[in-house]
Amino acid sequence: MSEKKYQIVKSQAGTSREYLAIQLRARDDAVHIQGRGPSLNRPYGFAVDVDAPDEVISALLEGSPSLESMAGTGALYYRAQIAPPKTTDEDAWHIQVVSVGGLGHAPYRRHYGMAFDVVPNEKVERVLLKAVLNGLQ
Repeated sequence: MSEKKYQIVKSQAGTSREYLAIQLRARDDAVHIQGRGPSLNRPYGFAVDVDAPDEVISALLEGSPSLESMAGTGALYYRAQIAPPKTTDEDAWHIQVVSVGGLGHAPYRRHYGMAFDVVPNEKVERVLLKAVLNGLQ
């Protein structure tokens, strides 16, 4: 069952930047993202894959995710959030992953877990923008 709106949350870093609540997990060659809200490309909301640095994927694979897949597959996910680029001149979306005790190594490790940037392809970016705009309504 989907939610009426996507959830917008505050930055884990304590800044004023707003993020779209998501959950994610690493696959061998990408990060798989799920969002809960009105159906965009899945009954529960949306799912997309984005490329990420190898160090990020390795750290996510070695960590201990605890959220169940929204698709009911049994796969485990991390609680996370994603923000669109700060300006129209930028392409990178910023992801913050929540994991007690931090996750990975510098420059990605943070006190709340991990942070990294991704540059989604045009199709994925359209899905993410629709979710963000829905959450801001």
